[in-house]
Amino acid sequence: MKLLATQIGDDDVAALAVALASGRNTRPLTLDLSENELTLASIKLLLTALGACHNVTLYVNEDELTPTIRALMEQHHLVETSVGVLVSPTRASSPWHAM
Repeated sequence: MKLLATQIGDDDVAALAVALASGRNTRPLTLDLSENELTLASIKLLLTALGACHNVTLYVNEDELTPTIRALMEQHHLVETSVGVLVSPTRASSPWHAM
């Protein structure tokens, strides 16, 4: 889903994060949110949701990957396959699915 440069806001990201965290995606999903100016709150919400799902790839701006965000990526077992490209954890490594 290409949402790059769409000026997506916090409310939009919250709705997207809820949908992701529901765990109902059965097929690989790619979300391109690059070229948007996401707030820190939005990035945190997206990464938390990404950690709760699987088969999801997220594209974000490289400059949004601050040390705080990188720590959250590690906490949720997200994999950065290339700069700004984040992949949800496998079910086996997800802290959400170990519960």
